[in-house]
Amino acid sequence: MKIPLVGLAGFALWVLGICPASADHAGFLKLPEERQRAFKTAYLAADVAFKADKIEESLGKLAEAEGIFAEDAQLHNLRGACLTEKKLYGQAAESFRKAAGFEPGNPGARFNIAEMHFVQEEWAEAEKTFTALRPELAGGNQGLARLVDLKLVICHSKLGQVDRAAVLTAGHAADVDTPFPYYANAVMEFEKKDAAAAGGLLAEAALRHPGQEKLAPWQDTLVEAGYLKK
Repeated sequence: MKIPLVGLAGFALWVLGICPASADHAGFLKLPEERQRAFKTAYLAADVAFKADKIEESLGKLAEAEGIFAEDAQLHNLRGACLTEKKLYGQAAESFRKAAGFEPGNPGARFNIAEMHFVQEEWAEAEKTFTALRPELAGGNQGLARLVDLKLVICHSKLGQVDRAAVLTAGHAADVDTPFPYYANAVMEFEKKDAAAAGGLLAEAALRHPGQEKLAPWQDTLVEAGYLKK
């Protein structure tokens, strides 16, 4: 299943689709049909509430769904997204780890675990987890792959690894499909305390890649790292 990337209240998280992952889970299929329907109803209600910014309502519906079937990756991923909204990053990371455990072949939850390190400025752990994720994204969603690269440029910069940040930035300098070159170079300028140059690059990115929805995860990443204010 393709997993859309969304900007989430200043965070770039992977939020899984509205169809529960348990739909083809052997344990789930052993439940009576009435219980299966009840689970799906509660989960979908949680998804709707989350998208309407009704976080407590979403968490309540997720608890209801978990009481029926607890081994659903998307349930735990959505709970992690809710907890991120509440800035409960440790609890959110635990939910994302559960999601990854139930669906190890899906990189979405692992991206979100890395993101929890990133938003808490745990740069070494964020660098480690995003680096491990890179091979899985090769040949897939290039927008997401370059967003991970931007996060790594930031991690390298925050860790004083300026040369590594520069090499990664230069490696995708010719990329015209994503705003990576503008944002990565803006990070380099922010690190040099040249906000004017960084602002010019971000303005150019907006011209070359119009649409707030497209730019939101990139802007959110700079907010997370403290370069921009929301």
